Amino acid sequence: MEEKVVIMNSSEAKNLNENEYFTAYFNEWDESGRECKASWAVSVKKGYGKVFTIELANKFLSMANEGYKKMFGKDVNFNDVKYDMTDYYEDLDGWTRYTGKKKIGRYNKRKNILRIFVDDLPVYENNNGRICRDATALADSLMH
Repeated sequence: MEEKVVIMNSSEAKNLNENEYFTAYFNEWDESGRECKASWAVSVKKGYGKVFTIELANKFLSMANEGYKKMFGKDVNFNDVKYDMTDYYEDLDGWTRYTGKKKIGRYNKRKNILRIFVDDLPVYENNNGRICRDATALADSLMH
């Protein structure tokens, strides 16, 4: 079965049924992690699902690096991805309305840390192979 990937600028997705897409945000940070050298937001088919793994994050990063080069003619090395898996719709007034819980996955390739947030609270972390599902401990560790 051939896998089909749809990556497009978020503005292009306005012409589509937005309920069929999630959004991925990519950043290329410099070595210090303080300066963002490039960023890009794209729409990703919901077929990738709501299970965000390091493997999927790396696949997205690779696809984004290739897609950015094709679209803008510039080499980038995106090393951070935020994958918004929140279901939503736009009402008749153009307001975005969320259905269910807000779910965001974040992966930093340099640090090899993947985190999942549900309704802005951390619920899962894979820190270089060390797994934590204790939301209280995660929230506490992110405060320091």
